[in-house]
Amino acid sequence: MTGLPTSSDKNSTISRRRVIQGAAWATPAILIATAAPSFAVSTDQPAISFTATASRGGSTIAYTVTLSLTTPPTGTYIADGYTITVAPPRPTFIVYGATPAGWTRSGHVFTRAAGADLTAPGSVQLTFTGSWGSALGLNGSDTTFLLDGMSGGGAVSPSAIATAT
Repeated sequence: MTGLPTSSDKNSTISRRRVIQGAAWATPAILIATAAPSFAVSTDQPAISFTATASRGGSTIAYTVTLSLTTPPTGTYIADGYTITVAPPRPTFIVYGATPAGWTRSGHVFTRAAGADLTAPGSVQLTFTGSWGSALGLNGSDTTFLLDGMSGGGAVSPSAIATAT
């Protein structure tokens, strides 16, 4: 019988079914391979030091917030886009002045700029000034700072407290 495929013909051609099966298996592998960011050097949780200081001068308070990643483990990171939220002791708190370089701000939330990952060992500071109509009575008052971000080991969300003096 001529025109019918032989067993050797079946092995030498690729069917449409095989092409689709191959594509179905390859697609998840391609997506998984591109899901990890290029800066993901570690899947460990970083060792974090998150501190804040406050210094009152008249009706203003100058704040410095320091975020440090220490070692070990080396290569841990917090991805760019992490936020530091200011929780002031009074609702009438106003952040004024220029937003520090490398940060954006919306209300009481500072966001680290794109491309500004923090990798261990390393640190970054956020310095800004805030004011109320009057800072009288604010000595000894606490302002809380909340960090929210993602690391190779998952979410990070420590807090720090600065006491105005």
